[in-house]
Amino acid sequence: MAAAAGIVLGVLGLLQGGAFGLLGVFTNNITPQKVDGGDSSVRIAVGLSGTNTGGDPPYIAAFNEETEFVGYYDGGGKIEQGSFSDLTINQHCGKGCHKGQQASYLQLFAGDDAICVAYIAQTWADDTKRAWLGDMGKACGMATYVSNIVVQLENNQVHRPLCTWLDRDHSEPNFEVGAIQLHMSSFSEVRKSDIPSKEKLCNAPITIAHYDAGRDDSILPKFWRSNTKLKRTSRSSRRSDRGSRSPGDSPFNGTLIASYHAQHNATALCANPMSWGPDFVSLDEGIFCDMTTRTTWPLCGNYIHFNCYDWNTHHLVEGNLQKRKMSYSDVIEWR
Repeated sequence: MAAAAGIVLGVLGLLQGGAFGLLGVFTNNITPQKVDGGDSSVRIAVGLSGTNTGGDPPYIAAFNEETEFVGYYDGGGKIEQGSFSDLTINQHCGKGCHKGQQASYLQLFAGDDAICVAYIAQTWADDTKRAWLGDMGKACGMATYVSNIVVQLENNQVHRPLCTWLDRDHSEPNFEVGAIQLHMSSFSEVRKSDIPSKEKLCNAPITIAHYDAGRDDSILPKFWRSNTKLKRTSRSSRRSDRGSRSPGDSPFNGTLIASYHAQHNATALCANPMSWGPDFVSLDEGIFCDMTTRTTWPLCGNYIHFNCYDWNTHHLVEGNLQKRKMSYSDVIEWR
């Protein structure tokens, strides 16, 4: 569909209220420019603006629709938090590469400095556009958090996708995805009448997640054909482990994010055992989420005077009206 703001691409994600469905995304808003010489380009956007969550761009291997290796991006640099980087897939690298071919599958190998990916967008050598939203991480049981990255939709709407954590050294218990393979067309060449099930989308060959893919730079990357089990405990034990952690264990200790956007739901964030990030306040919903204990508190006011969170003073007001100070050195507001 053509429009003044560009072409509208149907991309799978989470709709308002958390339901899974198709979003009409303007490609001009998220896809990188076409590059010359038969290469393709990939844009990776990192969520959590205002926090120190930038990190290493992943090494990327690309494959065509016949699962043949076509090119690579060999990493380097840094993606800043709340921003993006445009990366060129080298498809004229000599033996093994295929200049001009469509990079249908991407393998992303994370670095040791974790990033929370809000979206991955492609422009192939023939100018075809493809995209994957971080919402799919939650749909497929990966570690996620809310983001303030804006994706422009049709009908003057905007979407702020979740971001999905990728990390090679698994510095947090929930960081189980060190590498991921995606069939990009399965997420952005979809008809409303034929949306695949999440079970299909989250398994081989469409999505394959690895705890440790063991990349070897001395040989050409291999296409993955089957799922590899992630190194994980049960979700219930993970929730228990996280609840018993010392507040000082988290790199987000002392950080609070507050959002005015209706799409950001603190109750859903706290309830998801695979979410990870700073404490969070939804000012639209009127709920505070303590990410260490996974406890939600209503905001004080409007006849709520105890067992609530005081947004103005950052105290938890308990049932006996005793106040417990929450120490935040950095309060970030997403407006």
